[in-house]
Amino acid sequence: MKLKLIITALIASMSMNTFALQGKGFKLLSETIESSPGAIGGFVQKSSSSMPFYVYAWSHAHDAQGRPHQNIQLHGNHSFTINNYTNQKQIYTYKYEINSDGQYFRKIDHIEVIPGGFAMDSADSFLAIVHSHMGTWTINAITDVTGETRNNYIASGTLKVN
Repeated sequence: MKLKLIITALIASMSMNTFALQGKGFKLLSETIESSPGAIGGFVQKSSSSMPFYVYAWSHAHDAQGRPHQNIQLHGNHSFTINNYTNQKQIYTYKYEINSDGQYFRKIDHIEVIPGGFAMDSADSFLAIVHSHMGTWTINAITDVTGETRNNYIASGTLKVN
């Protein structure tokens, strides 16, 4: 079990630096990764071959199950697209988060999109969690985009420990 946690932590630390937004006419202003104390998790960048036609935020939380005192891997999916159809640059903040029972892993980036520009991103999130007793908990995968306009999507799944 400790080896699996170490491997998960290594994958998370390697994947955190691989983010590559796609689009044109934008720049990444800042990138932050946050987690609850002791949380092991991360985000794995995904590429998209489609061009954006509208603005959206999307998430999906996968159900999970396990046994008490067992490392359980939670998974989520996230994506967003921002189009700037104005004649002024726009600043946006986007957040990806996966959480359950007070444990979380979160990515927050700030980007600038110039007039006529667009930015899009897609990532898979994961969080390793251990419960000492049986029960059912909610898993949340959140994608939140704020700026000139706001769009968010919260998807929920179920974690069963029995």
